[in-house]
Amino acid sequence: MVLFLMTGAAYGLGARKMKKFANGCRLAVALASFPVEMGRRGNVNSQIMKFSAILCLVAVVSFSAWPLWKWLSVKHASAALEARTRAVVEKHPELRPAWNIAMQDGVLTYDEAKEIVEAAGEKVEPE
Repeated sequence: MVLFLMTGAAYGLGARKMKKFANGCRLAVALASFPVEMGRRGNVNSQIMKFSAILCLVAVVSFSAWPLWKWLSVKHASAALEARTRAVVEKHPELRPAWNIAMQDGVLTYDEAKEIVEAAGEKVEPE
């Protein structure tokens, strides 16, 4: 059991749990569930608590989804790598079908460019 000595102006636990003495002080008696009781009967509104809980959940989900998004997102090839890939395709016409397949969506990714350049026997350094 926890005992708190409060002045007459402090009403944290409500009038039912306060015992008023003759000198104007109040003695507050709370059981082991004191923090829970303060949360329910304190100055925090239940709407504020719900909003805070939802805000925390949104923050946790967004911060945990960021690495997944970075892993799944497509890396576009740089302009230099794209020009190098075009030059390789012009030198080696047998790579034209791979170029056409890579450019079906209109974007040349790093992995597609690397595959085409390495098929021609050249090395590609990571960007």
